[in-house]
Amino acid sequence: MRKVMVVLLLLGVMVSAAAGQTGGDRSAQIEQLGRFIEEDTYAIIHVDVQKVNIKAIFDKCVEVGQWEEQSDYYQQFQEFSQKIEQLIYTFRQTGGRGLYAIFSGADFPGFFVLVDTSEEADFSRLSRFIENTNQELNVVDEDEFDQYRSGRFLVMGLAETIGRVKTIKSATRPEVGAALAAADEATVQLLFTPSADQRRVLEEMLPLMYEELETMPVGAIIKGMQWL
Repeated sequence: MRKVMVVLLLLGVMVSAAAGQTGGDRSAQIEQLGRFIEEDTYAIIHVDVQKVNIKAIFDKCVEVGQWEEQSDYYQQFQEFSQKIEQLIYTFRQTGGRGLYAIFSGADFPGFFVLVDTSEEADFSRLSRFIENTNQELNVVDEDEFDQYRSGRFLVMGLAETIGRVKTIKSATRPEVGAALAAADEATVQLLFTPSADQRRVLEEMLPLMYEELETMPVGAIIKGMQWL
């Protein structure tokens, strides 16, 4: 049941709304993010936590699911929503602004997360909050979890992955910044950003996308794709 709730929550985030960041701050954010983008970075998920409206998500789910107030679905989701709302409130209070999940070939199928912060962020408090939340939700075993600060970001993930990220070799990927800027107002951004080599591999491995589209080779779709 919890997994279903998480999926609904993430879908609901997409319809929430609030004030966004200024253009200058957003540009600086994307520029600093570039330090963590590699040649084989193939996907990025960005959640602007400042824009998340849990009540709107809850109301929308109740409307779509047509849940009665006395139903188990309503009661369970209400309890879950209140818990998430409290976590988001504390996250914001400690200076957290957003989350970036970075997917690279070197970590496949895993990823690492960047916590974007405000200038007034209390990194010690934010770090403790993340550790406590990880333990409470049992996302990653405590012995396997690691995090460290890098500029405006708090970097976290599996210890093995974080060890690699500390010596990451960034690459110039202007298309990644363009992709993030193109959907700047979105609460959630899901970006597919394959490199030239990754596009070539996809083209070679998937000669046809669907049997019913036999006349349309995948190359016609992915060869020139920089982001999606």
